[in-house]
Amino acid sequence: MKKHLLWLASLIIVLLCSDAEAGGLNPINGVGARAKGMGGAGIAVADDASAFYFNPALLGDSGNFAQVGGDFLQASFVYKDPTGKQYDSEKSGYFVPLVGASYKVNPKMTVGLGVVTPNMFGADFKDTMGFYSKLSLTQIAPAVAYKITDNLTLGLSLKAGYGQIELSQPTLIAPTVVSRLDSKADGWGYSNQVGILWKATSWLKLGAMYQSKTKAEMSGTANLGLVGSNDFSADFYFPGYYGVGAGATFGNLLIALDVIRSDYGSTDKTSIDYKSWPDNTLTLDWQ
Repeated sequence: MKKHLLWLASLIIVLLCSDAEAGGLNPINGVGARAKGMGGAGIAVADDASAFYFNPALLGDSGNFAQVGGDFLQASFVYKDPTGKQYDSEKSGYFVPLVGASYKVNPKMTVGLGVVTPNMFGADFKDTMGFYSKLSLTQIAPAVAYKITDNLTLGLSLKAGYGQIELSQPTLIAPTVVSRLDSKADGWGYSNQVGILWKATSWLKLGAMYQSKTKAEMSGTANLGLVGSNDFSADFYFPGYYGVGAGATFGNLLIALDVIRSDYGSTDKTSIDYKSWPDNTLTLDWQ
C-alpha cells in the first residue's frame, strides 16, 4: 500500500511543481482574452468579467454589462527522469469559463456576480508514462464596489469555489506495472477578495488587491485494480495571491503593469484520509 501512496505523492510533486502558463496553479496571465493579450495586467484596468479575478473595485468604473465567454487552454509538458530520459505529454485542452454581470445601483454602489476559474492545471502522460492529472477551481463570485470619493473605490467579493481533482497513475513492482490507482474527488471551498482603485490623475489609475487562499474540502473514491476501491477525503488548499497594478491612458494607447505574488507557503501540506487504507500527508515542498 505504501508503494502506491508514494507514486501518488510523486505525481503531485512532479506535476504541480511544474509551470503551467509559467505560473504553476496560478496562471500569471490571469483570465480573459484582454488581460492575456496584455501579458496579465488587469488589477487597475480590467473592465469586463475578469474584474472578478483581478480586483472587485474595478466594477465601480465598469458600468452595466453582461458577458458570457471563456478561454480554451492547451498545455503540453516535457518530463525528464533522473536518468535523463525524456517523456512528452499529450496536448491537453481545457475550457475555462468567464461569465459575469454588473449593475450600478446608484452613483456610489455597483453590484455584480461572476463565474471565474482562477486555477486550472493538468497533464496527460498516459501514452508515455501512464500518468494523468487534472486539477481545477471554479468560483462563483458575488461582489460589491463602493465609491468612497469620485477618485477612490473599494471592492469586496465573497467567493464559493468548486474544486475538482482527477489522478491516474500506475502501481509498480519495479519495473512491472501491476495495477493502476485512479482517483477522483470534488468539493467546495470559500474565500474572499478585497480591492482598491485610485484614479490618481485623469490618465493614471492605481489598484491593489488581496485574494485569500481557498480550502476545498474534497471527497471521492480511489480505485486500485484488484485491491478494490476506497472512499477518501482531502483538504486541498489553492494558493491565495495579492498584487498591485497601474494603468496609464494616452489617447487610444493603454499601458498597464501588474506585480502579483502567489502565497504557496500556506498550502504546503495536503492530508488524505482513506476510509480503510492508511492515511497519508503529502508535503508538496513548493519552490
